[in-house]
Amino acid sequence: MTKPETRNARLAWYAGLVGLAAGTAFSLSPAGVAALAVLAGLVWWTVSDLRGTERRWVTAWLLAAVAARILVVAALSVAVDPRQQSFRTVFGGDASYMIERSIWIRNAFVGDPFAPRDLFEAFQTWYGWSGYTYALALLHVFFGPSPYATHVVSIVLFVAAVALLFRCVRSSFGRVAAFVGVALLTTMPSLFVWSVAPLKEAPIIILAAVAIRAMLSLLRPGRWWHAPVAALAIVIALVSIHLIRPESAQLTAAALAAGAVGWFALRTRRGAIVVVLVVLAATVGVVTSSRATAAMAGVVREAARRHIGSVGSAGHSFGLLDADAYGSGAGGEGRLDAGAMTRFFIRATVRFFSAPEPWILKPGAELALIPQQMIWYALVGLAVVGAIAGCRRDPLLTALLSGFVIVGAAGIGMNSGNIGTFIRHRDAVVPCVIWLAAMGSTYSLGVPTTRRVNPLDGGVAAIALVLIPAGFGLFLLFRMPALRIDAVEPTVVSAPGELVLRGEHLRPFLRAYVSSRGPHIQLADNLGAGVFPEAAYYARNGREAIVKLPALAPGAYDLGVYDGSDEVAYVRRGFAVVVPDAARRSLQGGATRDAIVDYVGWPGAQAQLAPGARDAGRPFDAPSRPSEIVRIITVEPFVGDATLDGVGPGDRLSLQQPLVRIRAVVRFPLLPSGQAEQRGKVVSLGSMVEFETAQSLLRGTITGFVDPPATMHP
Repeated sequence: MTKPETRNARLAWYAGLVGLAAGTAFSLSPAGVAALAVLAGLVWWTVSDLRGTERRWVTAWLLAAVAARILVVAALSVAVDPRQQSFRTVFGGDASYMIERSIWIRNAFVGDPFAPRDLFEAFQTWYGWSGYTYALALLHVFFGPSPYATHVVSIVLFVAAVALLFRCVRSSFGRVAAFVGVALLTTMPSLFVWSVAPLKEAPIIILAAVAIRAMLSLLRPGRWWHAPVAALAIVIALVSIHLIRPESAQLTAAALAAGAVGWFALRTRRGAIVVVLVVLAATVGVVTSSRATAAMAGVVREAARRHIGSVGSAGHSFGLLDADAYGSGAGGEGRLDAGAMTRFFIRATVRFFSAPEPWILKPGAELALIPQQMIWYALVGLAVVGAIAGCRRDPLLTALLSGFVIVGAAGIGMNSGNIGTFIRHRDAVVPCVIWLAAMGSTYSLGVPTTRRVNPLDGGVAAIALVLIPAGFGLFLLFRMPALRIDAVEPTVVSAPGELVLRGEHLRPFLRAYVSSRGPHIQLADNLGAGVFPEAAYYARNGREAIVKLPALAPGAYDLGVYDGSDEVAYVRRGFAVVVPDAARRSLQGGATRDAIVDYVGWPGAQAQLAPGARDAGRPFDAPSRPSEIVRIITVEPFVGDATLDGVGPGDRLSLQQPLVRIRAVVRFPLLPSGQAEQRGKVVSLGSMVEFETAQSLLRGTITGFVDPPATMHP
């Protein structure tokens, strides 16, 4: 064969392989292939105006960023276990629920059968409703159920946002700043997650980018028709964001308005004077008008209510209000005065940029946040420099980006209280910080051509070798030692009463709550309705603290200790409240009888059966006439059958286990008939009885009575 024929044969072979791969991929996920085609078009559009080295660098970086995200999606499809779930996703429950709900909506639209419960979940509006779910449902209608393609759609939206603002920044701030911004946006860890997860973040980011680009055309139109088209695009973007997350639409509108006002002030000195005078006049009007003051106070109190709700949610929380706002009972935000609201606003704004501080993170998985947080600090510092430099290069774009940051700092900061949710919401404005930081980095470092070390490379090395290790150093130096409770004494108490906590690092200014409800104490429930009683907490020293109990009903209680809004220690079934002796005697009528009971339990259970210990009863069902341990006769180990939970629900396994047999003299109350009674039931020789303490449940058998029926203890 001649060389041209060989080359043509090779090309035909490669084309066949590509066609085979494309056909296989399309048969597996038509929507995924369509999304990949859109991604290819976005990359081409992004670099269409670039030339030479810049084109190669930007193309290679975008392709690498897209490939990394596609690999994550492919790994999800490979890692799924079909026996347990239909698909896997990034970010767990929220993302899975959005995909499932969009498929349910699609099934309802096309008439495919599915469970009635799923039909209710598909269209209920009280939890998880979003217009983006319906957009994903439309994708499933056209291409069939495509759970993994929804991840690729998020990638498409994120890359579109990057490409759109890349072109804006490049024309205003230069090619180096634009490339640095692309590099930072595509490598920021949390943004990487949101760009793959089928959540609300990716569509909100692209719609905000569209609004910024349209605002540039509205205030700086190139042709007569640009302004009306831009105004229409802004309206569509805001309405779309409102359908996805209404609060984000309000923040976006406020940010655009703030950017426009800032641009007007930056144009001329006269414009700056006019803006300052208008702001002063508006401030005076709000302060002097009772109606305006009440409206502003209502907005702040609503933000405080949302913050308190976030503080009580599961996860690691942080406080912004004064300590007394997190106490028991409803309406903590309603007690805020002007000073408290001002402090709340200042703390929220400052901690938008500082939280989560490295030293407040808990050892373990949360330490993975330190590298990103230190990078965030560097980005904020560079963004300040970029905003100053950008006012000279392009005041309008700088004002719009700064407007998103300023409005987001106040709005997102005041409505946050949970670290995970806070980072997720803050990342909606992080792209604006990154674009300003890219401008700041190029202004600070320059673009050297003769130096041996590129300052940009030096900056990256400084972050990796200095800034991130400094973050871990701050954690080690300033972190609060983990509080530990080793013992609660006494384990049986009457209430009102007093407990002594013994442990390590017991510090002052903590709050203690108790609960006999069974489930773990949720501070959000307590803040809303005061369902968990608060017990006064006083630290004696680092190893001992006093807890003063209020009046409590008899029962076994959990004890939770909180630092403001963050749970620092929790003791499950830490103590039992019993009826005082005088009240018990009146309830028992003075008639009791001693019996010998053989209890069986796990090794160590004998420590809970000290003389004088009383049966706490089952949760929510404390006995009014409890049995009482008189003395322990003997404790002996033995190997016997123990009933354990099996693999499936309701399964039980009987296995040989090391146990202890505890023979004790137990005093039971008597009924008027003269029969012994426990927990409202008659017991006699051979009866099975239970004895429950704060830490253990023992089951035993009555093997004999110490006294004849005629002899009873008063």
